[in-house]
Amino acid sequence: MKSGKAPDPNEITAEILRTVCRVIRDELLSCVNNVLEAVPSREIGRPEELEGRGLKTVDKSTIENVILSHPSVRQAIVIGIPHEIDGEHPMGVVVLKDKYKNVSEKEMEEFVKERVQDSHRLRTGVKILNQL
Repeated sequence: MKSGKAPDPNEITAEILRTVCRVIRDELLSCVNNVLEAVPSREIGRPEELEGRGLKTVDKSTIENVILSHPSVRQAIVIGIPHEIDGEHPMGVVVLKDKYKNVSEKEMEEFVKERVQDSHRLRTGVKILNQL
């Protein structure tokens, strides 16, 4: 130890969580690029806010609640996709109820756009999966 004092356990925990979240996000992005064959479960852990959008942060749960209010949605999660200028842009990942398989990604994107403030729009779109 350089400073002679023990490291703060909260700082260590926070750094571990940041690393885990980066790994999970990278894994998810890889899956998105490979036709979204698998998505890590939200129980694994993830940051609750997206970084960026100017000086604002975006609360993922706000967007998820809007997506989940659509009658066709069984499950939804919002992830942050890296963006060179804004930090991250939100993307919705959705599982539809069986009887609503004809709902399109564009329709879901418009549904959210009509119900959230501009900073919470799904700028990276929506991906519909068979399961999370």
